Amino acid sequence: MKRKFKNFILFTSLLFLIIFSRVFYLQVLKGERYEKLSYNQRIRKVILRAPRGRIFDAQGFLIADTKLSYNLSILPQEIDTSFIFQYISKILNIDINNLKEKIIEYKNYPYPILVKRNLSKEEIIRLEENLIFKQGIRIEINPSRYYPFKNVSSLAIGYLNETSKEDLNKDTLYNLGDLIGRYGIEGYYEKILRGKDGLALIEVDARGREIQPFSEAKEIPAVSGADIYLSLDINLNLFCDSLLNNYSAGLILGIEPKTGRIIIFSGKPNFDPNMFLKLNYKEWQRLIKDKGKPLFSRIVAGLYPPGSTFKPFIALQALKKGLIDEKSLFSPCYGQYKIGKKNFKCWQSHGSLNLVDAIAYSCNIYFYQLGIKLGLKEILKLMKDLNIPNKTNVDLLEETNSRIPEYQTAPLGKIANLAIGQGEIALTPIKLAELYCGIFNNGLIPQLHFLDSIKNAKIFHRDFLDSLIKKNIIKMIINDKKETLYQYINKFYRIPFPLEVIETIKKGLLAVVEKGTGRSAGVPGVKVYGKTGTAQNPFGKDHAWFIGYAEKRDKNLLLVILLENVGAGGVYATPIARKIFVKYFSSYVAERENNFNN
Repeated sequence: MKRKFKNFILFTSLLFLIIFSRVFYLQVLKGERYEKLSYNQRIRKVILRAPRGRIFDAQGFLIADTKLSYNLSILPQEIDTSFIFQYISKILNIDINNLKEKIIEYKNYPYPILVKRNLSKEEIIRLEENLIFKQGIRIEINPSRYYPFKNVSSLAIGYLNETSKEDLNKDTLYNLGDLIGRYGIEGYYEKILRGKDGLALIEVDARGREIQPFSEAKEIPAVSGADIYLSLDINLNLFCDSLLNNYSAGLILGIEPKTGRIIIFSGKPNFDPNMFLKLNYKEWQRLIKDKGKPLFSRIVAGLYPPGSTFKPFIALQALKKGLIDEKSLFSPCYGQYKIGKKNFKCWQSHGSLNLVDAIAYSCNIYFYQLGIKLGLKEILKLMKDLNIPNKTNVDLLEETNSRIPEYQTAPLGKIANLAIGQGEIALTPIKLAELYCGIFNNGLIPQLHFLDSIKNAKIFHRDFLDSLIKKNIIKMIINDKKETLYQYINKFYRIPFPLEVIETIKKGLLAVVEKGTGRSAGVPGVKVYGKTGTAQNPFGKDHAWFIGYAEKRDKNLLLVILLENVGAGGVYATPIARKIFVKYFSSYVAERENNFNN
């Protein structure tokens, strides 16, 4: 009996020791770990998405804003994957394979993973009806980008999409699911427009349902990005977009040569940047395979033969070298000119012309002869003096380099062809605009730009702002309201041509509109210059060019218009320029008409 009692005591003591050891292990040795696990089950960490900075046009209109949207997020550790893959993927039209990959890749991610943005009311209702007993699924209200003018100037404004793994590795300011600028102004000024995410702690029950904010820790609020003000005039861009409605592809670029401010950036085809905020993989594939190339910014990335718009620069070099003056004559134009064994044509028979009239009537025969007289070496020097191979460095990442010939010798026919802007020369429209700014700004070429100023910058924007200040791109000022602004600094560089030579070219460009191929660009009471161009296109009809410039008192505007596959520039592009000039100078045109009527 005593032995049984002793065995019982021994067994009880051993059991107690085992229990005590286990409790000691759990409570003392592993207590901190399990406390954290308990805390994490009770507390949910949620990212508070930061609003992006707003984008304004020159008149103060909001062209990129923020609005609240409903988004669906999941917590990989809590979800029922079968429910996710079978149900949610169907009602939200989500690609199952991409969703599976995302969940597997980020299974240990400590925050909810964003699955779909901008849920519709119908989607929210259907989700809420089926989410009552489902853990790890939440509908969030986040700030979302919104473009009220949709397609207008979208090729300049750009678009956003979700941060990639590479983005997250490069910059710790981003979180999974954040949006990042990929294109246009949104991309170029990403480090100014982006905000800084916050963090909230929320208590949840055993079923994962959120109860209330965690009272023992303060919420870290999100901080919005800085606001930027652009030179674009959205009303003028709306008008220009309407003028392109009848064309499958074209562009209109408007610049103030005295400052370099870009006020018109209109292209067709284009896109609605709002669509990228809810774009799925199939829609993206359809967009990038579109033969019209709506994502291709023709103004800064399209390469086109300049055609007759290049003739004034050939004349500029010949005048500088003293080879001709404004009254110089060549063999008369009878519609064609023989070089070697080949006949080179003109668009009509002009007879005998001086330089000013040759520019006015865009005579090919005159410029064939002038190009041969000037020679290939001087034409290539001209292209380098004009800085043609280099970008304008406008504040868009998509800009490409223009192209000039690489050869140093060529037959006369090739040289003649170069003199009328054909052959192995291809310019971006914005580069051509920059060159003409140099003519109408008396030899000074401005740095072309969209940015006017930056407002409401935060501490985390400091590094990027400092980099712009060091490059002499912006300067800090205090305005009348005691606000700190960062203002764009206008810059110029000079092309190596005497003023009297430039003035001769301007006479020819004025004659284009007064009596030549650009007569339909004229506006009563406003001095208008111009140059038409018809660029040969091996894939279809010719491209129609018109470069125009007009000034009145304190207003000045340079236009570059290109319409693809339509025909002659003087027929198609020039009337469009007139409509834009009339609208731009409307107050002066109305004033003149009132004075005439009185």
